[in-house]
Amino acid sequence: MEKINKGGKVLIIYDSIDYFIPFMEIDGVDVVRLYKKRNFLITLLKKIFLYFGWFNRSWYGDWIFHLNEYSKVIIFATKDYSVIEHIYAVSNAKIYFWYWNPAFRMGFPKKNLFDLAEVWSFDPLDCEKYNLKFNTTFFFKKIQIGHNLVEYDILFLGINKGRRTELDKLNQTFLDSMLKTYFYIVPDKNENGQIDNKPIPYHEYLELVSKSKAILDIQPVGQTGLTLRPMESLFFKKKLITNNQNIVSELFYNNHNIFILGKDNINSLQEFLQAPYEDISEEIVDKFDFSSWLKRFEL
Repeated sequence: MEKINKGGKVLIIYDSIDYFIPFMEIDGVDVVRLYKKRNFLITLLKKIFLYFGWFNRSWYGDWIFHLNEYSKVIIFATKDYSVIEHIYAVSNAKIYFWYWNPAFRMGFPKKNLFDLAEVWSFDPLDCEKYNLKFNTTFFFKKIQIGHNLVEYDILFLGINKGRRTELDKLNQTFLDSMLKTYFYIVPDKNENGQIDNKPIPYHEYLELVSKSKAILDIQPVGQTGLTLRPMESLFFKKKLITNNQNIVSELFYNNHNIFILGKDNINSLQEFLQAPYEDISEEIVDKFDFSSWLKRFEL
């Protein structure tokens, strides 16, 4: 049955950066977490139910009882297909399933998912492999950072994701070039023998961005979609150093602002960092704003 989509309220089911939620709650958009916070025993029971694909309303927030208020539900990728089946069964909302991470991390799309929802991704390769619809990575024009004195030439903060060896080598290369760096690598789960760096709240990360000339972006193996780092570079007018060779095809690419590792001459990095950031047109920046991202889903 084709779902009715009359342009009413939008529900976004989202389990990522808490800091972003207030900026996503624009007119007509509600943003909720998929699950209620529960104690250990209830969480264990929930995992058993989810393993067998059994649906139970008690795992979810109050939004589960108000689905008829929405004409559209955008759910950030989850392995819990039972809740998608429930939304499909009890409401007329059109459902959009959105990959904001590569499919190999979030669970490859199963055949029945396409019967329940339109399946979209930020990753061009996944779109090609699994016949998904493409929408860009997004950010928020309303997020602002302070104008602090620059303390660091290059900033990296993120989870290892198998990148530690490469990151350590790059950090040493930058230090050998007399650049001041701030590297903070959060270990992968079950990673042994490393400093137990805890994830830093996003507002603290933004404070570090405000004190840095450039952000380092190292795409994990198997990912072709843009990370948040190019978005932060674009919206905050910070230089970007990246290993993403395909970034030259992006609308916002400017070789005065973006240094590509393995393509640009590493000996020119100092000169690159010293030159001012060149403004990108507001029309291009707007394309990656959350409101534009939202409009690209069928309204």
